[in-house]
Amino acid sequence: MNRLPGRKHARVNFNSRVEIISADQSSTVFTIKNISLAGLFLQCKKQYFPGEQCTIKLTEKWARTSYTFAISGKVVRTSETGAAIQFTAMKAETYMMLQTFLLYRCRDPLALGAEFAGTCPVMLDEFCEKRVSTHCIN
Repeated sequence: MNRLPGRKHARVNFNSRVEIISADQSSTVFTIKNISLAGLFLQCKKQYFPGEQCTIKLTEKWARTSYTFAISGKVVRTSETGAAIQFTAMKAETYMMLQTFLLYRCRDPLALGAEFAGTCPVMLDEFCEKRVSTHCIN
């Protein structure tokens, strides 16, 4: 877990695969470099543009069960090595499971847990019912 100066949320190294579904419904699988409660950084060569909307589909295994989450996001920054995506909305259950996964993967769960006590950085709702209904996990 690392918190860079000027960052609101600590980043957790999270070397997992994630599917990014673009507004045109095309999808590509990338590796996550790091993740926080507010967003993630993808390792990718694909050209994304700031402001581009997407759906993040993340599948994680935990206690012999696979969990798949759909999170609404937008590209906020790009570089030669990847793209930063800010989470804009997710289901409350997804947010709670994301917190759990981050706690289990970070080096200092007590410090990260203290961050969780602050405000929620994304809108929690049933965002995907109409927008990406074919990609939502209910």
